[in-house]
Amino acid sequence: MLRKLTTSITFLFICLAIHGQETDYTELYIDIQQPPTLTQYADYKTFDLTVLTSREQQDKPGTGFNLGFKVKAGTLNQVTEGGDFHVVSFLQRYNGKMNSPSTADVNVALNSTVYDRYGNVVKTGAVNNEHFAVNFGKTLSKEESANQDYIRGFIMERVIEASLQPLVDGINGAKQRPAIRIASLDDVKKKPELQAFDDQVKILKPVLEKEKLPGFKISAEPFLSYWEKMSNYSGDGDKDEVKRAALHNLALYHIAAGNYDKAREYIEPYKAIDKQIKQMFGLIKYKNSEELEKLITIISPAATAEAAAPVRGNKLLSMAEVAENHQFLIINGTARISGKRDEGTYKGIIKVYKLPSNSFGNVVSLDPENIRVVINTTDASGQPKTINTTVSKIEELKDDNGTAYTTQKFGTSVLGDGSYYVFMMSSYTSPKVTVFRAIIPAGGEWVVKKPGDDKGVKSSLLGARKNLEEYLADCAGLAAKFKDGSIDKKAAIEKIAEEYSKCQ
Repeated sequence: MLRKLTTSITFLFICLAIHGQETDYTELYIDIQQPPTLTQYADYKTFDLTVLTSREQQDKPGTGFNLGFKVKAGTLNQVTEGGDFHVVSFLQRYNGKMNSPSTADVNVALNSTVYDRYGNVVKTGAVNNEHFAVNFGKTLSKEESANQDYIRGFIMERVIEASLQPLVDGINGAKQRPAIRIASLDDVKKKPELQAFDDQVKILKPVLEKEKLPGFKISAEPFLSYWEKMSNYSGDGDKDEVKRAALHNLALYHIAAGNYDKAREYIEPYKAIDKQIKQMFGLIKYKNSEELEKLITIISPAATAEAAAPVRGNKLLSMAEVAENHQFLIINGTARISGKRDEGTYKGIIKVYKLPSNSFGNVVSLDPENIRVVINTTDASGQPKTINTTVSKIEELKDDNGTAYTTQKFGTSVLGDGSYYVFMMSSYTSPKVTVFRAIIPAGGEWVVKKPGDDKGVKSSLLGARKNLEEYLADCAGLAAKFKDGSIDKKAAIEKIAEEYSKCQ
């Protein structure tokens, strides 16, 4: 019995030793006013708006989802046309139900792209939520509840506003309330050297509460040399726990001081020894080293600002022009299409839809996902003629500069579900071979074709490179380079096509 008791006591002390001297974090939430990041648009005061769907009948003004929505976006004012910003919102999914006479639950997916006056992308935002909560702020009357346009309009305005929050934050700055944590150590009362962490927290916590990060910086300066020493701790107990606490506080100090590069110098070794923290029964998981990185982006977005989009030029674009460029790839050229109704070759403006055609996702189809095409041309008498077709019907297409385009079906399903058409543009062309790359939808798909070969070789999950080698095996010199490794197996397809074109 005594032996069992001794064993139990020994085990208890072992457990205490294991769980002792752990890094502890004192957590506070403080308000931070994030500065504007889009200062180059300080003179922009207005915006106009276009809402698109994949259903043409829904895009006509005054119907469906184009109801002249009145949207609030910070200090920006919405105008009918001629806005400084042009907002194009694309609705991909929408359905829901009223929970009560004053609330609704909506399954919605909407992407908003904000352009400047010249057609450059400024910001993007999205709402993709199966349970987007809407409160009407009042109890709807029977007439209002029966008015689908009223309900749809109110809901859409809230969804669009949510998607524009990144723009509003970029223009006006944003109020953030991040968690700030100061590190110390548990169970070190008998270790005066490490007890200092706890003594420091007692000083720093009230300062952080009252004077925020500037006050923390001043009060923490006397502790820097101690934290530097502890970041290389080699004494008793779990050394990494001590280093973790020291590196955390050092990084936090330099964040408070605005020395973000210096803070990252401490965060890097901190990340190497950091541990994941779980809260709410594992529903919330995070690492404090990563939280410090996020804090830098909150306090100073400029320190991690996105690269500015290239400026297209100084030509002002209208909302209509921006919306058209958003919706279509526009090609001036010649297209040869198949089909009983419109078979033939047409010269004119060819518009290929960039946006998905199965947006609402309510109809199940076994046909491959296709891409719509509109051709604006003239008939034999010179009168305007519009042809509506799909990329699957395009046999040949070239623009006025000689760039070639093709269509390829990808996917292996026998029934067709899961297969899709890809519209592709030539990335390398020679008299012997042409390489096409996917542009709609954008992706990594490629196709290599010899003149007169409609099928060629296309990328796939398995065997694509081997198939390409076999396809180009009629060039002995290239085959030899494949065999002896002169051509890297990861070489770009265009490089391989170039080597093939040199073959005598």
